[in-house]
Amino acid sequence: MGNFLKPIKVKVFYDKELKKITGKDSEESVVSENLNFINFLNFIFSSYPAIPKRFIPGTLGSLLNGKEPKENDLLKDGDKLEIKVFEIKEIRKKIESQVREIINYYQVDTTFEEIKEVVFNENGQEDFNKLIELFVSKIQSGNLDEINEVLKFVNAVWNYFPHKSLKGLAPVEKLKERS
Repeated sequence: MGNFLKPIKVKVFYDKELKKITGKDSEESVVSENLNFINFLNFIFSSYPAIPKRFIPGTLGSLLNGKEPKENDLLKDGDKLEIKVFEIKEIRKKIESQVREIINYYQVDTTFEEIKEVVFNENGQEDFNKLIELFVSKIQSGNLDEINEVLKFVNAVWNYFPHKSLKGLAPVEKLKERS
């Protein structure tokens, strides 16, 4: 009959927000060995399509056996996956910490407070482009992966921090308001 993949059991735990969608605190899934984390997460999202519809990227967090998983982590029999919804305050703290590190590492001539002020008082794409230039101009290597990593956090500040033009809401809050 050949070499079939062995079935494994993975226990999935949902926080109170996700329980409203799944109707469960937890459930056990039987999947094939060698399934990676990101494919398993896609499996969960296809089982509960309301989760990705309601929670935009960056608002969900997960722990695989108590550690933050990487996309290609392979699941093993008996693994425990916890999925939770981050509060915007938690996300902002994490972004702020990472952007402060980037400012220090690249010696960018600004403070996080000044960046938040630019975002709050923005007048469109031109201000976003100025923020990008402020950071990219300090990356001497020209390494695209490095530039993309830094831009990911500039983009996060723009999307997760308040804008006066959105009546004090962040774009992600405005999106959540619509859903």
